[in-house]
Amino acid sequence: MLLIIIVPTMIAQLISSYMFYKRHWDNVKKYMIYTLAGEIALISKMHDPDYRQDIDKGKIDAYTFLQYSFYKNRKTTKIYTPLSKELTILRSNILYNLPGRVVRITENKELDSIEVDIQNESGLFCFEISKNRIFASSTHVFLLWMVGSTTILLVLTVLFAKNQIRSITRLSAVADTFSKGGEVARFYPQGAIEVKKAGYAILKMKEKIEHQVQQKAKMLAGVSHDLRTPLTRLKLELEIMEENEHTLGIREDIAQMESTINDYLEFAKRDDRSLKTLVNLSVFLNELKDSYAPSFEIEVSCKEKLHIDAKKNQLKRAISNLLDNSKRFASKSLIKAYSKKNLVVIEIHDNGPGIPKSEKNKVLEPFYRIDSSRNQNSGGVGLGMSISNDIIKDHGGKLGLHRSHLMGGLLIVIELPIGVRHKAS
Repeated sequence: MLLIIIVPTMIAQLISSYMFYKRHWDNVKKYMIYTLAGEIALISKMHDPDYRQDIDKGKIDAYTFLQYSFYKNRKTTKIYTPLSKELTILRSNILYNLPGRVVRITENKELDSIEVDIQNESGLFCFEISKNRIFASSTHVFLLWMVGSTTILLVLTVLFAKNQIRSITRLSAVADTFSKGGEVARFYPQGAIEVKKAGYAILKMKEKIEHQVQQKAKMLAGVSHDLRTPLTRLKLELEIMEENEHTLGIREDIAQMESTINDYLEFAKRDDRSLKTLVNLSVFLNELKDSYAPSFEIEVSCKEKLHIDAKKNQLKRAISNLLDNSKRFASKSLIKAYSKKNLVVIEIHDNGPGIPKSEKNKVLEPFYRIDSSRNQNSGGVGLGMSISNDIIKDHGGKLGLHRSHLMGGLLIVIELPIGVRHKAS
């Protein structure tokens, strides 16, 4: 926004300044030089017998305010040193008015003046002229007004634009909060008409998404009820049947169906409305470790006292899904947690076979399983990693899959924003 305002303004000022100097200002200086050259020529002619008879005495008196001296029968010894274009033009105009004369010009920096020597047959004319006669003295005034007015206009423009930018940044923050599943109390679109329209569009989109999520949850709740009812009847019938190989297989199928239904419901019911709390990461990870003992060996390394703002149940579900995946393919796991800038990093290492590089992005997609046969006995239905990835994104974090250099298996890296109260402490 500032570049849009400042750049065109500066370009316009540069163009106008160039046009002013190159056309108007140069013309003014040229006319000043022409006038000065005419005055010098007139005063020189009044001492020349060849010209004196043609000069009006009134004109001579009018130009006697120039400081000059006439030295009869003296020769000039000064060197011709025109230091600028203006002095060169002055000398040329004097020679045009006094052809055949010797004209020498020097600059007196101490007195800030110009000395013009004109040699004729009778003697030497020495003129001492202020630089203001050929250099416009109001240049700095023009520049001051130009820079000052531009600065004032830019300050006023920025102040007005800042109000519009504030409404855009607020809208951006609200949209970011909505995208992470958070709630913003009393949000009213403000600012320009376009910004207000965008704000109302975001509110409508939020209501539409929430309505769709609620409809989906209701539908899946009905489907789960319809599916669980016959499964419950089957389980009751199995209880009164004699135990044999056939009934054992049916029990396993029913258990797998229940697990699949639970996974579907868990995938659909990720709109947890609970508020974020400050979670002590060391305590949280050690509680997870204890819940897996003794069936799965987990080592926790969290030397720092780290805190994160999180929905504890959601975060527990996300990391548990990842640990369940490690438990399925590995015999032990290592969890490391540490801080990096404004982030908390959680690394989950295991000694399993890992994931091929070509599959690392695909396993985060819903219902994708590396085992293309989709044999239900070989694992879940391909939702665990996807659920974990979505929960971590909802917390403003990021999940990445790599090769573990510590244990040789899979390395899962979770980056989460550090807790606000942790920063303050």
